[in-house]
Formats: sequence, C-alpha cells, structure tokens
Amino acid sequence: MKGLYDEKSLSPKDGVLAPLMKQLLESFTDGELANYLEEDNASGNPNSRNGKT
Repeated sequence: MKGLYDEKSLSPKDGVLAPLMKQLLESFTDGELANYLEEDNASGNPNSRNGKT
C-alpha cells in the first residue's frame, strides 16, 4: 500500500505489483507440480526424478 501512496508504477514487471505477481506465479507452478506428482503416484510410478514428495 505504501507504494501506491508514493505513486509508484503498478507495472507487474518492476512496480508495486511485482512481489504479488512473483508470489502468484510461484503458487501456480507449485500447484502444477503437486498435481503432476499426485497423478504420477496414482498411476503407480514412484517419485524419483526431482526429490519432491
């Protein structure tokens, strides 16, 4: 909010929204990875490729 009051840019690249966009994208990729690993485990394949369980 401080950035908005200081009239900083709203740009998701380098403005006030940059941390929010970073968190949102990381959340999406973590969710995609978790979903992929759950599907892989459900099909009987053990998770031995990336170390995430």
